Amino acid sequence: MNDSLSHPTLDSAPSAAHLPNRRRKWGRTLLLALVGLVLLACLYYGAAMAWQQWLAEKVDPELRRLSEIAHGADDSAEAIDLPGMLAGLSQATIDTAEHPLIPVLEIAEAAKRYIDEEIRDYTAIMINQVRVGSRPIRDEQFMFCKIRHRQVDADGRQTPFSIYTRFIAPQNVLGQEAIWVEGKNNGKIVAHATGLLNVTRFWLDPEGPIAMEGNLHPMYEMGFARFLDILLEKGKRDRDCQDCQVTLTRNITIDDRPCLLLEVRHPEQKGAIDFHIARIYIDIGHQIPIGYEGYLWPEKPGDPPVLIEKYLYTQIQLNVGLTDLDFDPDNPDYDYPGKPRR
Repeated sequence: MNDSLSHPTLDSAPSAAHLPNRRRKWGRTLLLALVGLVLLACLYYGAAMAWQQWLAEKVDPELRRLSEIAHGADDSAEAIDLPGMLAGLSQATIDTAEHPLIPVLEIAEAAKRYIDEEIRDYTAIMINQVRVGSRPIRDEQFMFCKIRHRQVDADGRQTPFSIYTRFIAPQNVLGQEAIWVEGKNNGKIVAHATGLLNVTRFWLDPEGPIAMEGNLHPMYEMGFARFLDILLEKGKRDRDCQDCQVTLTRNITIDDRPCLLLEVRHPEQKGAIDFHIARIYIDIGHQIPIGYEGYLWPEKPGDPPVLIEKYLYTQIQLNVGLTDLDFDPDNPDYDYPGKPRR
């Protein structure tokens, strides 16, 4: 037998000179693979962000209509009788007051008493739009909410302040629910995700980073009563500022309901004043503030004021008789995972 055929010769073995070339080829292949993975990840992330943006902008036009604020011909200078706590309010009464904020504070105090005494609970569609830090202002979000005020019955039994919310637009948050009940669940919000991610309940600190993401106020500050508490607190503080302008605008329409607008303006940023313009919308029939817009001073001379937050309550139904079940995650009408079988 020919030994040269049965055993490899030294010439047939890989030479030392070829090994670095093979390593370089493998290195280039690995590098190209890594670059490809990075590009795929970037494309996936970009597509996901584009999809989320498209969903965020996709809102039913009928819901958009709820957030529209229509201005008619202003008649604020005329002496037109307004009902209830708004009786006698005109631009003249504001201009002749010892301080222009005094009529606003009187209305806020009267509205707070009315809410405390007459409104036990309500449902509404709440529209919010906020700007957090240096981010661009977020698109409007729409949520259906149930709110029950703290109450004490004749026997001394207490009903805690309670809030339920469900996002109804835009599509990227559609269906998310949250419940907060004063003194329950260790003070936590009970929430859940949607779609394939709706596999567990989350207990969130109302002031924690997850619950506060994209928000300026914690969940427990929702509702008419808490809004008036904040309005009165700021109004009494700002009463010390003499450089304050208040204007009344009537013939405002929101969701086909007649409203009026009280605008508080601070021309210059001084001391503890933390807003340039505050617009308060009052539903004349319901006799309660239903909307607020807050603006900061322009970033540069000649620029428009900067909208920092907007809240609007529409489709309001008062005293509907909400019960503990309305604020229970196990409510069969809700989409919380892990509900007991019935």
